Amino acid sequence: MKKKSNNIYTYLGLFISLFGITLLSSLLKGIYLFGSSYGGKINFSNLQKWILVLFLVLLIKYLEKRKITSIGFKSIQIKTILKGVIMGLLAVVVSILTLGLLFNILGLEEPSTLGAVSQLPIILQLVTITTAAITEEIFYRGYAIERLGEITDKYLLGGIISGIIFVAIHFPAWGIAGAIPQIIFTIFITAFYLKKRDLTAAIAMHWTINFLMIMVLPALM
Repeated sequence: MKKKSNNIYTYLGLFISLFGITLLSSLLKGIYLFGSSYGGKINFSNLQKWILVLFLVLLIKYLEKRKITSIGFKSIQIKTILKGVIMGLLAVVVSILTLGLLFNILGLEEPSTLGAVSQLPIILQLVTITTAAITEEIFYRGYAIERLGEITDKYLLGGIISGIIFVAIHFPAWGIAGAIPQIIFTIFITAFYLKKRDLTAAIAMHWTINFLMIMVLPALM
């Protein structure tokens, strides 16, 4: 019989996964561990995400007393990962076509955050997109969807709740122009995860999207 998530530790885990990034960055605002430059802030942000992942993994193992497979990690399946990469490519294409239309209609401009990230050293860009892909999928797809699905018996509802929060936390930095692709990407990744329930494949999809949007497209433009 599948274990139900209904204890206080699970709700703590949900709080960490859904709101931990925003809360921790707010609490540590004004602290420049790696300097006050944009690159230094990005490094500190990456570190915060990995610290939260460590807390969440420890919570799963020692407080919930469950395995890491309970949040969607499975044995690596190349076929499923390749599907994730393809879906990532498709999501980017849909996003570009949508943005092209809306930019002309609404007169939107490229979000400044995209330009700032694309100007970082290549190694830092790779670290940042990899950190985001792994940590955010653990938080918003793996843990949030699995636990909310178990609590409510409605995994789609879990996907909707986590997806809305995921888009909301990105809005302050990316604005409306950035929110449009974020919504598209979130729909694609959430739907893919709900269908496959494979977190590694979702991470591969997220990484593909980040790589194309942050490193490839700005270079081509």
